[in-house]
Amino acid sequence: MEYLKIDMDHCSSPLWRAKDNNPDSGWINVDLSEYDEILSPYILHALSVYQDTWETLGWSNYMGPEDFPTERILEVDLINALNKMKEKIAKQIEIEHENFYVL
Repeated sequence: MEYLKIDMDHCSSPLWRAKDNNPDSGWINVDLSEYDEILSPYILHALSVYQDTWETLGWSNYMGPEDFPTERILEVDLINALNKMKEKIAKQIEIEHENFYVL
């Protein structure tokens, strides 16, 4: 069993692998290219779209993270959509790969 999670941080890939294959030991960010031969092109595409959308949400030519108001009313729907997308990608990985458990 390999433990993965989908999560974003600035300047990271959306895919993380459990350190020493133990989620309690911490997480290591992995480049999507490490899974080119493992994950389907559909999943890799979905992860890439997830990453691009997440990064665009926090930064544009008009505003950076420090410019946003405390209540980010306009982003709520998009954040909810990203969370649903993350859940669906995780489920699809587990369907395609029985040896992966995605948190």
